Amino acid sequence: MSTQMGAVDEMLTLVKTTWDAQASGAPLYFDNMDADRPDVPSTFGRAIVRHFTGRQISLGDQSLKRRSGALFVQIFMPQGTGQYEIRSLSDQIMFALEEANNSIVRLRNVQINELGSDGTYFQVNVVADFSYDRVS
Repeated sequence: MSTQMGAVDEMLTLVKTTWDAQASGAPLYFDNMDADRPDVPSTFGRAIVRHFTGRQISLGDQSLKRRSGALFVQIFMPQGTGQYEIRSLSDQIMFALEEANNSIVRLRNVQINELGSDGTYFQVNVVADFSYDRVS
């Protein structure tokens, strides 16, 4: 049976593994962590999972429920450090999400959204739709 925590753990483990291999030691925060931007601008990321919908997709004795939502990986780098590093990191996260062969979660429609500069940081988000099923 797939649960919210099983699906979230699978997605965040994939993101964290990729981040640790590609982000040169920069911290990655999760949605439930109280983490402000560093006092001295430096690279960091944030991973967020949001459930949006749920619906029944089968009839009969066993009912199949489909849950869906979006996974967001926000990447922040200090303004003025160039774009090579942030584009390389966002590519690596995008590739990992596109190529994931997860046992619980299906990831699709992976996108890179460039939010740009806010004066202190340059931000790029990698976003993927997800879904998983539960039999009841």
